[in-house]
Amino acid sequence: MHRAREQFNNMNEKILNLMKLTQQQQDVLAYDQSCTVVGAPGSGKTTILCRKIEKLLNDGIPPKDIAVLTYSYRNLMVMRKSLSDVLGNKTKGIIQGTTVDLPLLAIRQTEKENVPKVADNNFVRRLLRQSMVEVGFTGHVKEAEHIMRAFKSRGRKPSETEENYDLFRAYKQRLEQTGLCDRHDLVRKHIIGMRNDTYEALAVKHIFIDNFQDVTQIQLLWLVDHLKAGVKVHAFGCDDLTLFRRDGAMGKAAFADFEELNDIKRFTFKETFRQPEALVGASMKFVEGQKDRLLTAPKAMRSGGAFSVIACGGAEQEMREIEKWIKRTTQSSANRVGIITRHDLQARQIERMLDRMGINHTSFARSIWETPGATLILDMLEVFLGKANNSRLRNVLSAFDVPSQAIDTLFTRGLMADTWLQRGAPMPAGIEGELPISAMRDLGSLRQKLLNYMRVIPSLGPKTVFKAMAAGLIERMNADDKPEALMALDELLTSNGNMLQILKQLTSHRTPDPAAQVVVSPVRETRNMAFTHVLVPFVTSQNYPFAFRVLPYEEDAERRFLYMATSRAQQEVVLTHCGKPSVYLDAFKSEVSSSAA
Repeated sequence: MHRAREQFNNMNEKILNLMKLTQQQQDVLAYDQSCTVVGAPGSGKTTILCRKIEKLLNDGIPPKDIAVLTYSYRNLMVMRKSLSDVLGNKTKGIIQGTTVDLPLLAIRQTEKENVPKVADNNFVRRLLRQSMVEVGFTGHVKEAEHIMRAFKSRGRKPSETEENYDLFRAYKQRLEQTGLCDRHDLVRKHIIGMRNDTYEALAVKHIFIDNFQDVTQIQLLWLVDHLKAGVKVHAFGCDDLTLFRRDGAMGKAAFADFEELNDIKRFTFKETFRQPEALVGASMKFVEGQKDRLLTAPKAMRSGGAFSVIACGGAEQEMREIEKWIKRTTQSSANRVGIITRHDLQARQIERMLDRMGINHTSFARSIWETPGATLILDMLEVFLGKANNSRLRNVLSAFDVPSQAIDTLFTRGLMADTWLQRGAPMPAGIEGELPISAMRDLGSLRQKLLNYMRVIPSLGPKTVFKAMAAGLIERMNADDKPEALMALDELLTSNGNMLQILKQLTSHRTPDPAAQVVVSPVRETRNMAFTHVLVPFVTSQNYPFAFRVLPYEEDAERRFLYMATSRAQQEVVLTHCGKPSVYLDAFKSEVSSSAA
């Protein structure tokens, strides 16, 4: 592994040597005020960001006066490696964190008690699922998450007449009942506190942001308020790489609003040092027809590059082609291999293949237990083991179609999740007079079914009983949740140890390694990543564009996913598909090779 990292770093060093600093890059390093930097993938944005921090340190700025902001935990891992590659031990003391970490740190500077408690993503999804049942939302949990984030990322309150406002309102009310806040509330709380002198701004002199195109309105207001407090903001990004428009990411507007309203200077990097000429031409086909972009095609500083599309005759054939490609590209330790999928479940599928092949790898996908379908299985397991809290039991009852009003009444009257099944699944006293007869009948039937499972544990064993219980839950799930739930159940049942040990293993945190030779990642997590060879599998009409059930099709937003994936490579990009290919591949008919069985 050490040898692979060394050789990949040597290749990056060669690319950086080509990158004899352009005039614009030199200008950014010399400029000591707030600014924006716009550049294509591989144009040196992250490297210059790191070098600019290095210059500040050399000029005597203490590390504690510098903060680096990222948009997700996994993106933070990649940024830490980038900083370490350039600065070495100089990174010690620099504040590095996500859009949750930095506002929370700032609040703690002045608020020693009653610090806000932030709900994690899984908890948010549980509340969303309950809210979906309450308002009759017909989409998937992932769509509900996009809708909620789009509402909450705004700088102003949404209108009650807007589509899906009822879902937003139901979620907001449920979150408030818990006493927790989500990441959007946290930023808003810090902004309000700074404006009424309750909280101080983050105690730094410089804030650096990469992937500034993904900033939301509320996050932009947070940055502007830091500008007003005297903090210098250095924002690096590219609107062609905006992947989170459905979550409120501003894209091009982030640069325009930040620059025009605050008299901020922009620098533009027009060359790419990562992608050779052929790969620039191929990746640009995904976005070049879109209107109103900040950049035109970047100038490639190297010739060459290999790009191909492999059309397969079926799913088995595609998996064989993927396996062949993996074997070929991993033979040389000098190669750094990226396998980039559309979503987490596909990444997990590739991970299992790599496990079977005995190839060491790291994954930037969410654990299967962080996906909506698997979360239900995990909640069911905690109820089964007597380890669930009220939120998890609520989620399970909701999945068994218990009406949200009935669930609220049960918990208002004192239902407690802890060891509920082990205590005989008792109902609160006097509940019969508060719920309709039909609801009481359905609850009685569900209780009896669950208790029947518990009675046969001594004779059949906990794994067998839980498998049957989970199967009943999966039958009720929608088509989107079932694949995740089935994969999660399979992983659970094939894990070693007793059920309590397995539960602990499943909920343990997994840290990805940004320096690994082989990386599997959904495309949304590949910001700041670079590989010698990139494979993008499953490029079908269902994945690109992604087949949402309720949300409308947005071509500009969807095309950027393939642009992001294909712009990660230094030497080779291969796309594979079987069945109906993505319409975005129409521009590559001459590059298609058939591998039909």
